[in-house]
Amino acid sequence: MWASLRHALRLETANSRILELAQTDLLTNLANRRAFVKRLTMAFAVSLRGAPPFAVLYLDIDNFKVVNDTLGHAMGDLLLKEVVNRLRNAVRPEDLVARSGGDEFATSCRR
Repeated sequence: MWASLRHALRLETANSRILELAQTDLLTNLANRRAFVKRLTMAFAVSLRGAPPFAVLYLDIDNFKVVNDTLGHAMGDLLLKEVVNRLRNAVRPEDLVARSGGDEFATSCRR
């Protein structure tokens, strides 16, 4: 019986980790596009029922390819992480910041 319980707990832990990986950008540790769209869809549905409105901010880093091509991908990764730090510092803790693409970020903020 204990072996079955242990197996069930390990399986639950593994499933939770798989779900987390499916919704998280590994480089930045932000929500990925899939997770952002899911949360945005839920926020929109809730706002239709009278919840306070929300805003969406979309950010694209111009000429980011030049950084990767001239300074290397390691430097590009450092730049992306710095952008993430600045975005997180610019919004409230409850606001969602996500990486929606290579050099693209999205934020959802409630009023």
